[in-house]
Amino acid sequence: MEDYLKNNTNIGSVPGIKKYKVKNKVLTNFLLNRIQKWCVTTNLLLPAILVGILFIPTDHAYAEAIGMSAIATPHIGYAAGVAYVNVDDPDGPTDRAWIFKPFTLVYTDKITTGINYRYWAELYYQETTLDASTTNVGQFIKQYGIRLSMQRKIWKISDDWHTWFGAGFDIANTKYEDRHLVDSDGFLTTRFDDRKELEFGALININGEISLARNVVFSAKAEQVFATGNGIDSLSFSAVFLYRL
Repeated sequence: MEDYLKNNTNIGSVPGIKKYKVKNKVLTNFLLNRIQKWCVTTNLLLPAILVGILFIPTDHAYAEAIGMSAIATPHIGYAAGVAYVNVDDPDGPTDRAWIFKPFTLVYTDKITTGINYRYWAELYYQETTLDASTTNVGQFIKQYGIRLSMQRKIWKISDDWHTWFGAGFDIANTKYEDRHLVDSDGFLTTRFDDRKELEFGALININGEISLARNVVFSAKAEQVFATGNGIDSLSFSAVFLYRL
C-alpha cells in the first residue's frame, strides 16, 4: 500500500487540506484497482461480497423495527427500461446490444419479521434482434420469465427517500430463432437450428425510491444478471411505478 502511494503522488509536498484530499483520492484509486483485478479473476467474487451486505446487522435497522409496527406493505407496479445484453451462444460469438424492456410487472412486500427487509418479484417479457456477421451469430430472441430477490434497506435519506440493495435469481424461457451467419456482402452463408432453453441466472440489484403520494412510489432500479450457462448476461436500468395495495 505504501509503495502504491509513493508511486502515485508525493503526499508530503501537499499542504493542509489538499494533502488530505489527495491521500483520499489515492486510497480510492488503490481500492478500485484491487477490486477491478478481483473481478477479472472471477465474476462471482463481487456478487458474493455485495450479497454479504444483506446480512450485516446495523443499529438503525433494529431501532426502526422497534419503533414501527410490522405492518404488511404490499405494492404492485409496472416497469419499463433498457438492458445491455450479451448472449453466450454454443455456435459462436454474438453481437452485444442495447434492448428496450417494454413489459415488466412487479410485486413487492416487506418481510414482517424484519422491517428493513422485503422481497421483490417480477414477471417480464423482452425481445431483440442481434445482427449477424461473418463471425457473429445473428438471431431473433424472445424471452419471458420471473425474477425474485430479497432486498435490504441500506440507506434512508428521508422518510420519503430510500435505497434498497438485493440479490436473488432469474428463471426464463428463451427462444433463439433465425440463427445464422452472413458473408461480407450480407448474404446468408450458414443457418443454425433454433434453440429453446429454460435458463437460470443469479442477480444483484439496487433501487432508489421516492414517495410521490401516499400510495404511489417511484423507483429507479439497476440490475445485473449473471447467466449460469449458455444464456443471457444483462445489465439493465428500469423506471418503476408502484402502487400500495
